[in-house]
Amino acid sequence: MIRSTLCAILLLVSPAFATIAQQRNNFKWTCSGTVSGTSGTGTLACQQNFTTTGPNDLIAVWTTWQSSVPLTASVLDSFNVPYASAVGPTQQPTQASGVPAYAQLFYLKSTGTGGIMDTVTVTLTGPAGTVVPAFGMVMAEYSGLDTVVPLDSVSEAVSNSGSPSGTLDSGTASPANANLLIFGGGNIDNSNAPNAFGSGFTGIQSNNATNNSSATEYQVVSSNNALWRATAAYSPSGPTGDWLMQMAVFRGASWTVAQGASPTRTHGVLYADQFPGTDIGAQINNAYASCPHNGCIIDVSPGTYSFSNPILFGLATGGNSGTAVVLRCHGSANGLTGTVGSTELIYTGTGSTVAISFSDGGFTGSGMQGCTLIGPSKTGSTVGLSCAPTSGLNGFTADGVCVGHYFEGNDISGFGVGIQMGGASSGGFLNTFFVNTIHDNGKNLYLTNEGTQAPGNEENKFIGGLFSEQALPSSTCIDTSGSTTAYDIEFIGVSLDQCPVNMNGAGMRFRFIGSHLELNKQYASLTPFITLTSCSTCNLQLDATDIVEDLFASGRTGFIVNNNTSTPATVIINGGRFLSTTSGSTSIPIVHDAGGGNLTSIQNTYKSGTVKTDVDSGLSYATFEYGNLTIGGSQDATLSFGSGLIVTAANPMATAGFGGGSVTANSNGTQAFTVKVGTASATGVLTMPAGAVTGWNCSCVDISTVNSTVFQCRATAALVNTVGVGNYNTSGASANWAANDILELSCFPR
Repeated sequence: MIRSTLCAILLLVSPAFATIAQQRNNFKWTCSGTVSGTSGTGTLACQQNFTTTGPNDLIAVWTTWQSSVPLTASVLDSFNVPYASAVGPTQQPTQASGVPAYAQLFYLKSTGTGGIMDTVTVTLTGPAGTVVPAFGMVMAEYSGLDTVVPLDSVSEAVSNSGSPSGTLDSGTASPANANLLIFGGGNIDNSNAPNAFGSGFTGIQSNNATNNSSATEYQVVSSNNALWRATAAYSPSGPTGDWLMQMAVFRGASWTVAQGASPTRTHGVLYADQFPGTDIGAQINNAYASCPHNGCIIDVSPGTYSFSNPILFGLATGGNSGTAVVLRCHGSANGLTGTVGSTELIYTGTGSTVAISFSDGGFTGSGMQGCTLIGPSKTGSTVGLSCAPTSGLNGFTADGVCVGHYFEGNDISGFGVGIQMGGASSGGFLNTFFVNTIHDNGKNLYLTNEGTQAPGNEENKFIGGLFSEQALPSSTCIDTSGSTTAYDIEFIGVSLDQCPVNMNGAGMRFRFIGSHLELNKQYASLTPFITLTSCSTCNLQLDATDIVEDLFASGRTGFIVNNNTSTPATVIINGGRFLSTTSGSTSIPIVHDAGGGNLTSIQNTYKSGTVKTDVDSGLSYATFEYGNLTIGGSQDATLSFGSGLIVTAANPMATAGFGGGSVTANSNGTQAFTVKVGTASATGVLTMPAGAVTGWNCSCVDISTVNSTVFQCRATAALVNTVGVGNYNTSGASANWAANDILELSCFPR
């Protein structure tokens, strides 16, 4: 009894499928004409019918037409119920007649109770007066299909321009279900329709027409996790033409799940695990080879994959070649030791190879999403991701092109180079990297020659995300030394932890906006956060960007060091905090110009922390030759020449005399300030900011009183840290200022 009950339960839960079968079909090929109507827009209709229909059947309608301008197709039945579009409109622009051909596949998911005549109308809508030299339709009715969400997947393709052939091929689709109807329809600018249908397909209707022949076909299959495509050709072979081909896959009804909906596959998505290959790299490459000409998404299911076959998007001949593609994974790691992503691609290749290369052309919208990419060693020469690879990498015979690409939510680690950008002239620009984590590589970002883009134009952007080294990093986490051409890169809201930047090469432009740079590891050479070397006409700009030195400040020459000695490089800093947490360390300038003659602007910055002398050393120069310099808005900003102070924004203090008066700062430090005299007195002493080498040159004017008694205000003594000031009458004798007089002073260190 127990055994019998168990068998009954198994029978109830096992999926059972209806039998899919074609019930009837019809066609009409002679609907050509002219779009007619008023107010500039008109319609042209094509009708055909079934004298009866079965219950709950699906009707597929494939229509094709020619027109010099695009027209919109729609389908209604006798009861004005609209048909849904499965695929299309697909255009073949290079027809022999000179008029583009179009096709579109529609379907009605259920005929309801059936048993009645059904007239189906295909309507083209567009500019009135448009001539439609060819217009036709095929309709076919099928039983046994799902009545809720019948469409599983679709594909479409057209022949390459200028390369006619005799085989129509829709390209592959990867259905998500078993028990399927595969419907195909195609058009070719040959006077004979293809007569050799794809393997396993049965022809529905064909039409021979001058420069515009068509064929439709169907097949019922039961297999799952297989790639399907609709093809049609000629037997014997010989005829060729420019063609288009479409395919729609519909799933069968399940008897055991009433009104159930199983998964469907999105059009244009190829699933890597359905393609052959010795590893995931080879499978992805084979999937890419099956992408339609207008691009595709290649999906990698969650899991951990090892691969030695480099993944190549584009042609090894380089240049603006290849099909647009997005490699889609399902979640990456977050850059911290011990974390894993749901889709991990572990590259085991060696030598100067690239795990994933994008060289598929310009403005394609290609990219990579949510992948964790792990390399064999950060001390080797492997590259994780190359956007526009240079000639010689992975067998490239010419520089690649990678323009307008988008990389989001990826984690790349364990390579000699995490991301390498380069390529042909104008080959690597307008790319966006959004919230990626690039960490623990020999170099996280390495720039090689990318063409002739002028600074300020066509920048690459890194938005959010992290560049990081958990272990002791090298001094070239972000490195431009491999390029002799200019890059323009913006880092917006990016964190650089233990990731020094080396700008090397003429015309480089880096801009950090709202970003955070931090070093908290001991460097043998006390590497600066950003170094400019051999960087003629470079431009480094920091807007509202923080730099934090943690634990190892002593001996560091500057947060930013400009070693450029050729045509001046520019450093512009506006806003942000520059902090050090090293107790008792020496002063760290924000910018240290070791090369001399460069242009530096520091405005609205804040320096704090336990390195107290930071507030007195915003900028230092090893040598100073020429150039414009602005220091504004900084807290107690200073400018030093060698070891001597030149300008400071720190304020003097009245520490004796002046009748108990006080200094009033006027936002110019020692350059312009006032002292308000208290009670009548003849002398006073100012304590000056530290930094003068031998003393101070000061001038003084009483702007309140001028008479024979209050006649001349001047410095009486000027030491390194103090300045004496006195008043003299017309005879040159010491005399009192009047109470509450305002003295205007200006002092410069010497």
